[in-house]
Amino acid sequence: MLKYSKDGVSVILNLDTRREKMDGNYPVKVQVVQKGKQRYYSTGKTLSTAEWETLAESKNKALSEIRRDLENSFSYIKTNVEALVNEHDFTFESLNIRLGKGLSDKTLGSAFQAKIETLLNENRIGSYNYYKDTL
Repeated sequence: MLKYSKDGVSVILNLDTRREKMDGNYPVKVQVVQKGKQRYYSTGKTLSTAEWETLAESKNKALSEIRRDLENSFSYIKTNVEALVNEHDFTFESLNIRLGKGLSDKTLGSAFQAKIETLLNENRIGSYNYYKDTL
């Protein structure tokens, strides 16, 4: 339904038919793909395959509301991916941090340390020094 791609990173809104829910519906997720690796981010919505197929054109009030919520979820993740790609700083870890999913057991210092190690491994010495001095 919704797709975005830039510099090798794709964001796609998907009906995740791998696991059926108890009510017969499937979760709708935002899939982010980079270099063959992928992560799925939940939208909190579930739909049947028939609802998914008619979602784009449906005038049904309930489905229109779900479509609007899904577009908002997609847009939020797309905006964060786009910002990271523009900064040449996209990793799934940095995306998770931006989405608020990566700091549950980390402190700001450990997040900086992880970034410093990544920059050093990528031989990005200028950015490495900047992060190290900031820490």
